[in-house]
Amino acid sequence: MIIAHLIRPYIREARTAYGWTQEQLAQRAGVSASAVSQAERGGGSMLDATARNLLTALNLSQPEQARILLECSREVNSPSGAATIFAQALRNAMKGMPGLTIELIAARSGRSIDTIRYLVEGKTEPSWETVQAVANGLKVPLDKLFQGVES
Repeated sequence: MIIAHLIRPYIREARTAYGWTQEQLAQRAGVSASAVSQAERGGGSMLDATARNLLTALNLSQPEQARILLECSREVNSPSGAATIFAQALRNAMKGMPGLTIELIAARSGRSIDTIRYLVEGKTEPSWETVQAVANGLKVPLDKLFQGVES
């Protein structure tokens, strides 16, 4: 679970930039207005799915969502949706690039085979540096790496 006070600045800043009310954001995100209010006030905690719904409704890209979720989860030393999102991105890349293996991703990114295996399985959270190293190693822009990933 994401602690709401960590995601608060992202939600409020993006919502006000669009000129939306909390109710409008809630409707777009498929959550209650009280969930938006709580997220912006920073009280309590919020489910990763709620956080992803809010970030998606605010038109944040998958790489930006993963970065925000990863930063927030690190603050509370808790797993978040970032591991799942990145695992799906890696599995999609492996399906879309014939011959791409865990070993090849490891070699190209400078990460260990075990690290890449755990990332593909969604068992560990990637650092933002690892996300970038994998994308650079695959010579794939971040937006393309996360294309087709469901939040």
